[in-house]
Amino acid sequence: SSGINAEYGGCAWSLGASVTSEGREKFNEFLKEILTSKPPPTVGKIDLPFPESATIYDCMFDKPTSGRGRWSNWTESLKAIQFDKATKLSEIIVPTVDTVRYTYMMDLFVTSNTPCLFVGPTGTGKSVYIKDKLMNNLEPQYVPFFINFSAQTTANQLQSMIMAKLDKRRKGVFGPPMGKKS
Repeated sequence: SSGINAEYGGCAWSLGASVTSEGREKFNEFLKEILTSKPPPTVGKIDLPFPESATIYDCMFDKPTSGRGRWSNWTESLKAIQFDKATKLSEIIVPTVDTVRYTYMMDLFVTSNTPCLFVGPTGTGKSVYIKDKLMNNLEPQYVPFFINFSAQTTANQLQSMIMAKLDKRRKGVFGPPMGKKS
């Protein structure tokens, strides 16, 4: 069923996301073997085979609101850059497979109100993608809030920064402004 296919696609970005480059190769072989060979009887029928030429990290399971889903390559979601000539070079995010992946994952987590943590090597753009999503691509009911830390940031300072952005509902209960999510 399509649900089983989607679950295997999710394995790549949950279980398989935390492994090293060498581990990704091994995990890819392991999961593709399950997806392309006869799965265990407890799994059920996998009716949309995984593309042979791609790795599990190259594809996503695209499930439309009705009908069958399909495996699609992340590169199919790449869009051309649209920007104003006045835009600073440092503010331009060049669409890559990684930007498409991170944005897709953030959309899933935000729309399902699920906390998430993006991990990876320094300088790969995680903070840039997240900041772009929070500042430019959120629904109006969300209120983004950034906190910058340093070696001198104390717990009391952190608490003060957070409390300054929240509304007091009643004694000991705080939250975002009414009608908003944070």
